[in-house]
Amino acid sequence: MFKRWIEKLIRQDLTQNRSVLLVGSRRVGKTTLAKMIGVENSTYHTFDDIDLQSAIKLSPKYLEQICDQRKVNILDEVQKAHDLLDTVKLLIDRGYSFILTGSSALHLLENVSETLAGRIRIRYLPSCAWGEASNPKADDQKESVITNNSMEAWDPLLFQHAKSDINVFLEYGGFPELVGKSHQEKKDILRDYRNTYLQRDILELTNIQDVGAFQGLVAALAQSIGSTVNIQHLARESGLSHVTAKKYLHALEQTFIIFKLMPYHFGPAKRFLKSSKYYFADIGMLNALNVRIHEGQLFENFVIAEVKKRLIINNQDHDAMFFYKSAKGAEIDLLVEKEDELLLYEIKMSKSISGKFSRNIKKFEATPLKPYSNLQKFIIYQGEAFTEDEGVKYIPIQSWYGLV
Repeated sequence: MFKRWIEKLIRQDLTQNRSVLLVGSRRVGKTTLAKMIGVENSTYHTFDDIDLQSAIKLSPKYLEQICDQRKVNILDEVQKAHDLLDTVKLLIDRGYSFILTGSSALHLLENVSETLAGRIRIRYLPSCAWGEASNPKADDQKESVITNNSMEAWDPLLFQHAKSDINVFLEYGGFPELVGKSHQEKKDILRDYRNTYLQRDILELTNIQDVGAFQGLVAALAQSIGSTVNIQHLARESGLSHVTAKKYLHALEQTFIIFKLMPYHFGPAKRFLKSSKYYFADIGMLNALNVRIHEGQLFENFVIAEVKKRLIINNQDHDAMFFYKSAKGAEIDLLVEKEDELLLYEIKMSKSISGKFSRNIKKFEATPLKPYSNLQKFIIYQGEAFTEDEGVKYIPIQSWYGLV
């Protein structure tokens, strides 16, 4: 198993006497990462074990018997043990250290925030970033490529590897168990993921009863990538009520299958009133659905998911991601908001440069802006040339490969 880029952050949390809750979808490597961090100095227990669930339910104090105050105690799939957190709280207060993992945020994050506030750090583990397996030392970078898009951050050897790898990643995505596998093995793993997790585990976790309608909603969501999603329309397409469609969308978000971008408005309250866009957390997960989508949609989903992963790995706010659409319909694919900085990204499939690509960015600049001290503007495209035109930087996507 290769080193994950987020490992450094989790080790820092544990060094600071903070326990960690590691959340993310199934098969992104939570258990493997936790065991790598614990190595020989850990205990491991999974709540996939029905007997353990029953024992804890009968006697919460049983947890103390199986944990060790001198070690990191790994508790896997804790969303399945609803009565666990009060006991974990008592043990943390007595000096025990934990890595908890969870594949669903449904009720879990709320319960952790209430019960373990100030005692635990919540970390989200995405699937692997593009090139993560190829450069284990990338977490030593001083600045992320998504905020320092320049030739200085570019590694020529990784760049050449990226040119041959990008189509493979666009097809199969970043689940860590895919690394080193043949094309057929990758297809089998993704098909298994679709059939077991998307079509069984989520249904059980969320009490979804109409399987066909749920699958229809997921397919309609995939076809809407890059467009704002009208939930009423989505419900009608899937044969669901508005309330049920919202419930299913929430379930997909809380199980880390999808994430949403809200529209960017200078008045933050308006962001919650407008339609959002939805993207899949992993591009392989999207392709496993066997839903026909345009290659431009696939590339847009890929780039936006890669930005989100790198924000997470760099301990930055990955919820401060938006899209922009003016009253006249001018759109910008992605905005990342920071305290005194706003990053604008337009995403293009093209391998050549066109002045038209920056048209909407220039329109945005002409609007009355919140006083950002730094406005950075990028075109992410599939060409090979780094260039700049009127403050807009053209960045080859290959330059992100293997870099945080």
